[in-house]
Amino acid sequence: VQAGQASGAGQDHEIVRTVWSREPDPGIGAINDYNAGIACAALGLDDEAIDWLQGAVQKDPGLAEQAAAAPELRRVRQHIDYQAVVGQ
Repeated sequence: VQAGQASGAGQDHEIVRTVWSREPDPGIGAINDYNAGIACAALGLDDEAIDWLQGAVQKDPGLAEQAAAAPELRRVRQHIDYQAVVGQ
C-alpha cells in the first residue's frame, strides 16, 4: 500500500497539519505552508499538498516559481489545481 492510500491517510494529513501549522513567527507562515505541501506530496496526499501550496503562494507569491521547479512536487504537477497555484 502506498503512502496516502492507506486507511491512515487522514491521520497522516493531521500529523502534517499539526507539525506545520505552528507559526511562532507570522513571517514564516508561507514557508511552513510550503513545507507542509512538500510533506503531503511525499506522503501521497496530493490534494492536501496542493491546498498547502495554495496557502503558501497566497502568503508569498514568490513561492509559486519555487514550487514549479521543485523536484519534490513532480507527482502533483499534472493536477490542474497545482497548475493554477503555480500559474502554469
